[in-house]
This record gives sequence, structure tokens and C-alpha cells, in this order.
Amino acid sequence: MKRRVSGFTLVEFVMVIVITSILSSIIFRMLILPIHAFDDMSRRSELVSLAESALVQMSRDLKSAVPNSVRVAQQGGIYSVELLRATASGRYRYAADDYNKDNLNKGALYNDGLNNKGTLSPGRLDSAFNILASVGSIDSGSRIVINSKNTEALYAAAESGVGGIITPLSTSLSLNFTKEIGAEKNMQLSRAFQFDRDGQGSPRKWFYVSDTAITYRCDLSTGKIHRYVNYPVASLHSLSVPKNADSNIVVNSVSHCDFSYNKGAASVAGLVTLLLTLSDDKERISVVRQVPINNET
Repeated sequence: MKRRVSGFTLVEFVMVIVITSILSSIIFRMLILPIHAFDDMSRRSELVSLAESALVQMSRDLKSAVPNSVRVAQQGGIYSVELLRATASGRYRYAADDYNKDNLNKGALYNDGLNNKGTLSPGRLDSAFNILASVGSIDSGSRIVINSKNTEALYAAAESGVGGIITPLSTSLSLNFTKEIGAEKNMQLSRAFQFDRDGQGSPRKWFYVSDTAITYRCDLSTGKIHRYVNYPVASLHSLSVPKNADSNIVVNSVSHCDFSYNKGAASVAGLVTLLLTLSDDKERISVVRQVPINNET
């Protein structure tokens, strides 16, 4: 009687190997796909965070812009948005020609003859005027802007120092308290300046203090956006890197950008639209932000 030997045949062994390989492959895919999905999501989240951080910084500067100082330009792979930053603003005391000539009781407190000490007056050089605003210290190099209703005229005046819109760089500013009229602050200029050449003044009798121009420059050839400050203002909006400017990188990995500006009607809020597309080896995201711009002078 032959004894029966138990065990696996070669065919059974091969089948076990094949089935095990198939199951291992399925399990591996079930485990690795979520890991890859998590890595992809992490990369996207990081890109979105970088884009949002850049747009928040740009939006903050744009919201502080002097009225009608925002301007955009684009050529080739370079996009630029520029503005004059306002660090303070408020109402100023204003006097019409007949008000000064009559030299009424209050006018006598406000004026000292040729140069006003308490009011800003049309057709006159002003060396000081009272302000009704909570303004603290004024940084060196700051300039006063009044009635900036035209972008081209504003930048031309900023470059030349004439035009009656913005004080020259050579004019320094200081603040003093005056006891005569409700403890208002008195804005003093190191050199007299004629703001109101057309004799109408700001519609709201509003002034702005600007400390610097700011440019955001997106260069697709480098994939970077730079922020430039503390440079000489030019009447023409150049796409070149501003000369003698302080700069920092706002964001890297930029594959596309677009800055557009709808100025709107006179004394109506404009709208800047900022588009950033960031990408790495595997991911690509786009973020859009719109920023309202106050152009009321």
C-alpha cells in the first residue's frame, strides 16, 4: 500500500504568489494614494498661504493710498502698481479771499498778514495752518497732499515740487499745539507753499500726509514680486526697478500675475484687481483679490 504525501504542488505555490502580489498591490495603493493626496493638499495650502500673504500686504498698502495716486502698468512679463502712501489725514481750516481781507475777529486769530498761521487760503503762500485731526508725529521726508484730483498732475507735482498739490521734498513739516482755537494742532512748513492755485480748495477741506511712494513689481522672468519704498518719485510710471529704493521680496514662485485698476468716476471709489498664480513642480494655484480705493479728495 502506497503512502500518500501531502503538500503544495508547484501550480498551487505559484497561484499563492500571484494572489499575494495582487493583494499587496491593492493594499499598497489604498495606503499610498491618501498619502499622496495629503502631500498635494499640503503643497496647495502652502502656495495659497503665500499668495494670500502677499495680497494682504499689497491690499493694506493700496487702502492707505493718497486719493488718485494709484497707477498700474504692464509690458511683456513685467507688471507694476504704484501709489503714494498716506500715513495721516484730516480736515484743515480754510479761508476764502474775502474772509482774509475782511480780517474778522476770528480771522485776526487765524492770520498774520501775508502768511496764514491758522488757515489755508486760496491765492496765498501758506507757512502754517490749523488742522482738525488726530495726527501724531510726522516722519522726516513726509509731504502734505491737498486736492489730488488728477493722477498725472499729482505725480508731476511730486517730481517737480511745484503745482500746488504736494509740498516739495525740501520742505519739512512739524506740528505745534495752538491755544487760541480749541487746542487745535498747527501744521508748520519750513518754507511757505501755495496749495490752492485755482482758489477752490479740496471739496472736503481734507489733507493727507504722505511719507513715501510704494511700488509692487512683478517680474515673471524671475518669478518674484518685489516691494520698493523710499525712492524719488517720477512723473512717468516706469516699469524699471526704482533707483535708490529700499526693497524686499514679497513672494516667490510666481508663474503669472496681473494688476488692473478701474479708477471709477470722480470722487468715487476705484477698484484694483490683483491676480497671482503660484506654482511649483506639481501644483499650481491662482488667487484673486479686489481692493476698493478711496479717491475722494
